[in-house]
Amino acid sequence: MTLEASRDALDRPGGRRTVNTLDWYLLSMLARRPSSGYDLRGAVVHGGQFVGIRASMTSIYRSLTKLEEAGYLEWETSERDNAPDAKVYRLTVAGREELLRWARAPHEPSPRPMDPDFVVKFAHAGQFGRDIALDVARRELQYRRQQKQVEGETGASAGELDPIPELDPAWVRRIQFLSHARGYASTAAYIAWLELTVAELEAELETGTGTGIETGDPARNVHGDVHGDVPAPRTTT
Repeated sequence: MTLEASRDALDRPGGRRTVNTLDWYLLSMLARRPSSGYDLRGAVVHGGQFVGIRASMTSIYRSLTKLEEAGYLEWETSERDNAPDAKVYRLTVAGREELLRWARAPHEPSPRPMDPDFVVKFAHAGQFGRDIALDVARRELQYRRQQKQVEGETGASAGELDPIPELDPAWVRRIQFLSHARGYASTAAYIAWLELTVAELEAELETGTGTGIETGDPARNVHGDVHGDVPAPRTTT
């Protein structure tokens, strides 16, 4: 299967082999070192929790099979003392190309703050260079600032009320406000972390400590525009 045919099969909406966050996580972990399915399961258990990834052995092997069929992985048998032989997976050339294509593609923020898609994109696309990590963080920050402004205007409102007799309208509005306060505080802390992270990465690039895979000026955004176009946020429900 050619790279383009594999990409079409993987990107087909609703298709059996649509790439998901777990797939990118596994591909990016295999970029670090060849691993068995058991080793990858250990990575998910011990490190995946910090990026919101949870997967059973069945899910991991299903993903590995899909990626192998697409031509992105190959494997060889590794003999192990006092244990069954294991399949050790590694990226093919096509797998490396696809992973780099994903890493360089502009981050598209999810309506849900702190979605696993962002953390995986930041940590695992970002592992290819500070310039990529910075671009992901900038796009996420821009989106969250816009989202906070939009939802700050409408999110805590209980709307027009016509309650049943057992409900006190004043208390309904009060409990609505309190229930949203936790989310607002969490979002504010998240935005503050993004601001700090962006500032740190910008400072590192300015001092010449960046190790990005892009050529030319390391402070230049990998997509040619420092901020680029970020989709307008939608209010969450």
